[in-house]
Amino acid sequence: MNFGVMMLLHQLLDHDLHRASKGVDASPLMLETPARDNFIPAVVSSSHAGRFIISRHLTKEKRIRSGVFTYDPDRIDDLINPLLKVAYDLSVQDKFSNRFRSVSNAFDHIKKTAGTGAHPHILLMPLDWPDELLNGETSIRSGTVFYRDFCRVVRAKVDFATFFSRPDYVGMYTQFLGGNASIFLHNVKQGIAFINSAKI
Repeated sequence: MNFGVMMLLHQLLDHDLHRASKGVDASPLMLETPARDNFIPAVVSSSHAGRFIISRHLTKEKRIRSGVFTYDPDRIDDLINPLLKVAYDLSVQDKFSNRFRSVSNAFDHIKKTAGTGAHPHILLMPLDWPDELLNGETSIRSGTVFYRDFCRVVRAKVDFATFFSRPDYVGMYTQFLGGNASIFLHNVKQGIAFINSAKI
């Protein structure tokens, strides 16, 4: 599926293009973003590209800290799978009820927990999953595959299928001019649903 120049990560998370205050070579080592108590636990980037950690505390000023790392913006989607692996580990550790063996149950979970009646807006499917696992509940419009008419299906280099709620409900990707970035997921429990078995 072709999304033109827009990278996949831009479609999964709220995207903020940010200019460092002292120019493109002065990006901070850490980013602090205003947050609510229910943003914790979160999955945040470290200062090393591709390394993500679980954060369980806000600062005294009610901010969430995430590391700023250097990356090739044309390869930012390579970080999606390591990000999701840590999110999955968080789900297991904290016994979240967002892991499913059924595609349809995972879809229904996001639809219910979004709190707005919105459907999941995107489903990432591993490259080796056959289309039949979607049980014929797909349609195609303008070359894009949709699950249950609303949720876009995108093939990606991920280990397991994952539904995402709307981007602002899931997390943030901050992009600094000059090639640095920071990422965090603040709603793994309700904004993401994992399918860890190839069953309907």
